[in-house]
Formats: sequence, C-alpha cells, structure tokens
Amino acid sequence: MTRVKTTLHGGKVYFTKPCSITRTEYAVTVPLLDYMSWKHGKQLIQTVFPDMSPEDREFLISGTTPAEWEKRYED
Repeated sequence: MTRVKTTLHGGKVYFTKPCSITRTEYAVTVPLLDYMSWKHGKQLIQTVFPDMSPEDREFLISGTTPAEWEKRYED
C-alpha cells in the first residue's frame, strides 16, 4: 500500500496519496494548528474538523481513500 505524503506549506498541511483503486491522487488539506490539536491528542478528529466529510477524516486517520474503503468492505 502506498503511503500518504505529508507536506507543510503556509500554515496548512497537505496529505496526498495515489488511490490504488482509481489511480488518481486523493488529497486532503487542513490548517496546521487544527491538525496539531487533533494529532497530539488534545481533541477528537470530529471535534477539530466538524465540517470535514467522514471519508476525509478516515483518510487522515488511516490513509485509506473512499474507493479503497469501499473495495475493502464491499458486500
């Protein structure tokens, strides 16, 4: 499985990874301070990013794209 690439620029953290199913790059961008608040255990991800889709939150947690998740848990 390809690892998520993390890039910091201008107060934002960019997470990108080519999806193993669609072969397109999946990306999520978050403010650095919010990311640090979540990553260092100060707040739950759904509290820090309430407007982010569950799929994007899962990508931050596990590095799994929505298409990979669907494929892994399809009926």
